[in-house]
Amino acid sequence: MVDQKLQSLPQTQTGIPEEWQEHFLIKRIQEDSITITLQERDAILKALNEGQKFIQVGKFTLMLNAIKSIDPVYPPDNIPQRPKELEMHPGAIMDRSQNPIMNQKEIDLWDKIFGEKQLHE
Repeated sequence: MVDQKLQSLPQTQTGIPEEWQEHFLIKRIQEDSITITLQERDAILKALNEGQKFIQVGKFTLMLNAIKSIDPVYPPDNIPQRPKELEMHPGAIMDRSQNPIMNQKEIDLWDKIFGEKQLHE
């Protein structure tokens, strides 16, 4: 059997920032969990189906039979938490027009990407 090495895979042009794309936790027997991307998860599943023994994921060389499970980071739908509002003057008692939200564009983008999915549940 040939061991498979996972190279850095090109990101799909989804318009979703990297930190919000689907991520998974590889839970290993008697080891810490490792966070991986969707593409890395798919490569690991392919290697498992092909009967491989090892795979290189970043700086980790994983023995595939030591994986207990691969779980979503944000169960059940793997949607990250909505960003918290960061105010210009935390704790100040002012209305929104006087104390705008610093990360409003980030919150608006999250609402645009994931808001619809949350409404339909």
